[in-house]
Amino acid sequence: WRSRPVLAWAFYDWANSAFALAVLTAFVPVMLAGAWNDGAPSTVTTFRLGMANGLASLIVVVLAPMLGAMTDQARRRKPWLAAFTMLGVVATALMAGAGPGGWQLAMLCFVLASVGFFAANSLYDAMLIDVAEPAAFDQVSSLGYALGYLGGALLFTVSVILLASPATFGLESQSAAIRLTFILVAIWWAVFSAPLL
Repeated sequence: WRSRPVLAWAFYDWANSAFALAVLTAFVPVMLAGAWNDGAPSTVTTFRLGMANGLASLIVVVLAPMLGAMTDQARRRKPWLAAFTMLGVVATALMAGAGPGGWQLAMLCFVLASVGFFAANSLYDAMLIDVAEPAAFDQVSSLGYALGYLGGALLFTVSVILLASPATFGLESQSAAIRLTFILVAIWWAVFSAPLL
């Protein structure tokens, strides 16, 4: 189970878990309540984030069965995985361009990035049967899961260091550190997806 296809597959989890931790969980809510806020109260910003998450989830729920059936029949998951990965990567990088009060652009990019992340992840999960024998499914899946935690935590640690002392790195504010984090997440996701793609 330590073959090159298995390792390439597992490293995709290392690649995209940076998005799950830094973007989905940590910094989008912070930016929505802070730099992207147009003066709205916290109840409104929470509602906006919930609507963005709900919209992204709805799109993926509608797409996933069709996408799964189509890619299973054609036995071509990789091109679709690449397309949704690139959607996620580009939209994540574009979030860095949302300026003060720019919650609309930020939420549009967030929805697109989330759709890319979740759709690509469903295709990635389905590829397990292409890279491993059934007897090794548990080991290979665990390897991907572990690498995901390590990769996500590593980039998140870098982000926290940037956030703790932005001036040390030539950044004007904590918001600038978070915007840089979005770009770093996009680069990380793209670079470490390359072995699988």
